[in-house]
Amino acid sequence: MKDHQASVNSTPSPLRPTITRKKKEIDHEIDHEIGHEIDHEIGHEIGHEIDYEIAVLSLGVNKYDCRKSMGILKDSYVRACLPLLKQVR
Repeated sequence: MKDHQASVNSTPSPLRPTITRKKKEIDHEIDHEIGHEIDHEIGHEIGHEIDYEIAVLSLGVNKYDCRKSMGILKDSYVRACLPLLKQVR
């Protein structure tokens, strides 16, 4: 019985190439989607930085003072600094 089971397990399945190909296609698609997500997040963060720089340059508020006084995370600079920026106007 063990000899029969061993021979069955060692016989390559005719589906193995199809399964391997499908797995590679799925892995490729996952990598592709992850790449889109990463690109989107990078673009989003760059957008925050650009918005913040425009606000700082156009209204003349020192961005380091703004960050320090608000004690906030980087991606919240614009929202947190808006009241300060409006005062400068």
